[in-house]
This record gives sequence, structure tokens and C-alpha cells, in this order.
Amino acid sequence: MYLVFPLFYDDTNNPDAWLNGYLLMAAIIGVAFLIILFHNSTLLWNAKTSVLKDVTDMLRLFANPLFGYLRSLLSLCHDRTGYHDMAADV
Repeated sequence: MYLVFPLFYDDTNNPDAWLNGYLLMAAIIGVAFLIILFHNSTLLWNAKTSVLKDVTDMLRLFANPLFGYLRSLLSLCHDRTGYHDMAADV
């Protein structure tokens, strides 16, 4: 939406013209709402799984990249400190 406000910006004629960007965004949201409201979906909800399992799967999807990033960040910091564990070489 960074492009919406500059499209309506006009400093000479109407300094408040950029506020019309909100009207455009409201119209886009309204059209999206109507499409979703009147869409005839054939997708069925899988009732075989519980809500708790769905929530834990969602959190696992969120946590995997986060912990992978933290692990690589800690590894990078460990490599930069020059610390070398002598017991690990045995």
C-alpha cells in the first residue's frame, strides 16, 4: 500500500487528497469481502483432527524457522568468538 498514498498526493490543489487512499483501500477490502461472502467453496473441513492438534501444528510451523534462525545465529556468534572446546576434540 506504499503506492496508494502517493497516487493521491496533490500539494497544490488539495493537501488532504492523500486521504482518498483510504477510500481506495476500503473499496478493495469491500470487494474482497463480497468475493469471500458469495464464494461457493467446495473445501471441507477435516473433522478428524482436533483443534488442539491444529494449534500445536501451527505453533510448530512457526517455531521451526525461528529456532533454526536462532541456532544459526548462535553458531555464528560462537565461531566469531574464537572459543574452541578442547574436550570436544578428544
